[in-house]
Amino acid sequence: MKERLLRNGIGKIIVLVVVIALIVSLRGFYNISAYSSENSAKNEAARISDVISTFRTLYTSEVIAKLEDKGIEITHDYKDKVNAIPLPATLSMHIGESLMEGKEKHSVTLYSPYPFPHRTAKAGLNDDFKKEAWDYLQKNPTKNFTRFEIIDGEKFLRYASADVMRISCVNCHNTHPNTPKIGWKVGDVRGVLEVRKIVPTLSSNMDAEFYASTVYIIIPFLIILVVLMYLVWRFKNISNKFKEQKREIEESRKALGESISELNKIGYAFSHDLKTPIHGINSLATHIKNDLGDSITEDISSSFDLIQKRTLRMSKMIEGYGKYIQNVQTKVVLSEFFVDEFFDHILFNLLGNSSNKITYPQDRKIIKTDRIKLSILFHEILDNSIAHNSQDIKKIDITFDESETHLLFTVTDNGDTIDPKYFEKVFEPLQTLELKDKNHGVGMGLAIASKIIKQLNGSITFKTLEDNRFMTTIKIKKVR
Repeated sequence: MKERLLRNGIGKIIVLVVVIALIVSLRGFYNISAYSSENSAKNEAARISDVISTFRTLYTSEVIAKLEDKGIEITHDYKDKVNAIPLPATLSMHIGESLMEGKEKHSVTLYSPYPFPHRTAKAGLNDDFKKEAWDYLQKNPTKNFTRFEIIDGEKFLRYASADVMRISCVNCHNTHPNTPKIGWKVGDVRGVLEVRKIVPTLSSNMDAEFYASTVYIIIPFLIILVVLMYLVWRFKNISNKFKEQKREIEESRKALGESISELNKIGYAFSHDLKTPIHGINSLATHIKNDLGDSITEDISSSFDLIQKRTLRMSKMIEGYGKYIQNVQTKVVLSEFFVDEFFDHILFNLLGNSSNKITYPQDRKIIKTDRIKLSILFHEILDNSIAHNSQDIKKIDITFDESETHLLFTVTDNGDTIDPKYFEKVFEPLQTLELKDKNHGVGMGLAIASKIIKQLNGSITFKTLEDNRFMTTIKIKKVR
């Protein structure tokens, strides 16, 4: 019973809301139709004035300007001449007459205190309104001057706006043989454009305004509806095209990824298989050198030493290349671990060497990143610091800090520094700053570090401190 009453109550409320909405809508239409006749007359006069002004501007710039050098005469009496077209003012008046066609006692006129001779009779300031409009618009060219007058028992609106001198008009008005004035400048008020029309009473015009207002509401609504439908259709098409392009991009990306993966696998296998013959060459050179014993000459011994150095370098290059490819292939695997335990593990072997003096963080802070990749990263950085350090005691200071967005590590050592102009070069594969026969490295360590830091969304920067120590800063973006 209660549910039924509730449904009936809701139904009544809905009916009431619909009725109120209908009444409000009808009342709104009525209010629109009951607008002041004077305001309606002003709005219509303003539209007419704007249409004529806009047309005159376009006619001057797009027609007159392009035909005046083509042998076409531009004159007020064009109807009586061959190859002649009307002046902008003349054609504007014709447009005004066309707009007022069928409307008795309505008119559009253009006048000024400086009429051309052929318009002197009707284009001057021959009544008080014209004089006052001219004076007002001289001071306020962007505004309009209006007045309602009773003539022969009927109410008229007189709506005046400034006819401003445009850049395309100045030359003609200053050089025309019949011009009444020279010295015109762009922006001067040349004349007054007046629209005169009868102001209908509300009772005689209400129905027409009501239907006109209804049309003004419905037509824009229909236009908006059509535009929205078109936009929806366009969006759907664009969306479909985007999906198709996205699918093609994904397919291309997948194919590219598969190709790169295959190339990496081949490269890794190739580098792995090369190790055996390289080691064989090195071992063979060693055996031959030992077999020759004391009979070996110094030149031959030097040649065998060079072979061993070159094969050792080749072996390191192959090993570095394999590590590089392996890091490219492996994905980031996140885990949480303590900072101090992490450094205890990776520095275990280095700390056992008495020539290394290393300080590192003892924080019991937990960080989250790829532990294996971070271990390889620090291994390469520290190996590089030790390999390029000629000091008897190799001092390395490692620090850790964090911000809201990044994990921050620094590695500072007392070894060799790097010229800033080589900061970018050292991250390129197989790039070293020493002679290739030195066995410090083959230029793959920092390349591997650079690849890892990119996978961890971080960065590596170098800096030489004032005490000539070299500092490497590592920033890694935090993950949640």
